[in-house]
Amino acid sequence: MAVLLERRVSAEARWSRRIAYFAAVLLVTSVAGHRFGAVETIALFWLFGVVVGLALVALLLSAVGFLRLWEFGDKGGRNSVKGLLAALVVLAPFGFGVAQFFLSPRLTDISTDLVDPPRFHHARAQRPAQANPIRPVAAAQAIVQIDYYPEITGRRYPLAMATARSISDAVVEQLGWTMLGPIRMGAFGGVMTLEVMAPSPWIGIVSDAAIRLTDEGETTYLDIRSVSRFGNHDLGDNAAKINRFLAAFEDEIAARNALFPAPAE
Repeated sequence: MAVLLERRVSAEARWSRRIAYFAAVLLVTSVAGHRFGAVETIALFWLFGVVVGLALVALLLSAVGFLRLWEFGDKGGRNSVKGLLAALVVLAPFGFGVAQFFLSPRLTDISTDLVDPPRFHHARAQRPAQANPIRPVAAAQAIVQIDYYPEITGRRYPLAMATARSISDAVVEQLGWTMLGPIRMGAFGGVMTLEVMAPSPWIGIVSDAAIRLTDEGETTYLDIRSVSRFGNHDLGDNAAKINRFLAAFEDEIAARNALFPAPAE
């Protein structure tokens, strides 16, 4: 008489799915909490470590589930697949971060002017106690930036100072950046500096940025500096923020020129 043996259900596969799903939920809620100010940046970094650890455990349990399915015929193939896929989705942004760690320079302070970078006043007083200090740009740092980001340079625009200021205000609002205090004017009124808090688009990792406008008569020269508040590697974030601002600034110029074209001579 044949004896039918019931196939064992793989607990490893089931826990792989559960842990991977929990890691995904924790990742989303952590980022959302940080974005809306409920989670501090240092706490976010610790939560990211927990998320990565959970995702790796889910991958390991998924592998065990597949192994038990192969060797003993245990049920759990679907759970193993779900755990594997969910863990890989969770780990994907961290994989991108690792790639950026090796592909971008280990900098936290990027400026279009490396000789006389825009200076901070409001940001120094408002940065958290555990934030990175704002230091002068070192010569070695400048060499590395030029090597990796040759496009990060100041720009001259055929704009009056008041127009450049208006466009800067519009771009700051468009990017979701926040003014840190009143605009600072130079000693003779030919220079103005806007200081803003600049969060990254998705996670909301904050840098402080100083936008300096220099009146040259018929033109205005624009410099911008972006400094990370936390971490010893910005993963290319500050350069991306500067490029994003310059691109938006030039798009705004183009939009205004299209709306109010210059009269034909």
